[in-house]
Parts: sequence; C-alpha cells; structure tokens
Amino acid sequence: MGRQGSTVIMLKAFEPVDPPNMHKLSYKPKLIEGKVVVDFFWNPICFTSIIEIHRDREVCTEYSDEMVLREFNCGDKELFEKYQTFI
Repeated sequence: MGRQGSTVIMLKAFEPVDPPNMHKLSYKPKLIEGKVVVDFFWNPICFTSIIEIHRDREVCTEYSDEMVLREFNCGDKELFEKYQTFI
C-alpha cells in the first residue's frame, strides 16, 4: 500500500508483483509578470483532454497579449518521469 496524506493506493495481488508507490509531483509553475499563465497537462489518448487543449489554445491565442499557454503532453514518458505527473 502507498500513502500520501489522505490519498491511498491499495493493491490486491493474485500473483507476486512489486508494491505500488505514490508519484511525487515535482512540477513547479513559473509565473510571468503581467501575464496569465496556463499550464496544461494533457494526454493524446484522452478524448476529453484533446477537446480541452484545443479550446485552451483558441482562448490563449485570442488573448495572446495577456496569456501564455504552456502545454505538457503526458503521453511523453520523459515528461512523466521528469514531473511525475499524469492525467
């Protein structure tokens, strides 16, 4: 069993396996003075995520003087290993 605060991962194994462990989010947002920064973690296998990133791109393009969009494709294994994040 893995535990982090009130979040718990439990496993009932029917054969020998490695125990689960909690990922530790290591992403730190970077602010830009005078801008609204949108950090969007999305996954190309998630249909809802694809729809949302398209909408965010449209809004951030429309307000590009005031907003910055930073996209993080969670389907990228290196990105996952760097930030320990997923959706």
